[in-house]
Amino acid sequence: MPTFPELEASALSEPISFDCPLERLRLDPANSRLAGLGPIGDNAAVVKALWTEMSVDEVAISIAANGYYKHEPLLVIPAVPGKADPKTDSFLVVEGNRRLAATLLLTDQKLRERVKATDLPLIGDARQRALQELPSYFSRTRKSSGPTSDFGM
Repeated sequence: MPTFPELEASALSEPISFDCPLERLRLDPANSRLAGLGPIGDNAAVVKALWTEMSVDEVAISIAANGYYKHEPLLVIPAVPGKADPKTDSFLVVEGNRRLAATLLLTDQKLRERVKATDLPLIGDARQRALQELPSYFSRTRKSSGPTSDFGM
């Protein structure tokens, strides 16, 4: 796992790839897919909005059956500007929110119940462990993350 200085230095020129611990990833309440739904609060509220509006069930079923496709990393920025230590800080997902929501639902039974996503398949311990870190590209800011994030907005 890269260190904070490595992330900061690499983001000056191009994104760096790393496996980010699941507990350090935060969904983006400003995700353009959620435009028009009004203010959305915490991670669970974003999961519920994505589940209700954006076919997260299809993504979750695919991940449950096939695992997480490592060649589709999440695009992340520091959740708090200037705080980018993968061992202690959180990261905001600016691209890949449906994949993260699906992974969270597959790995957290209480979240499933809260979102009413109880019809998703259960996954075994090996798949649970494999989903505890997700491939990610780090960028310092939303603007520097590139034109694909947030649909180019």
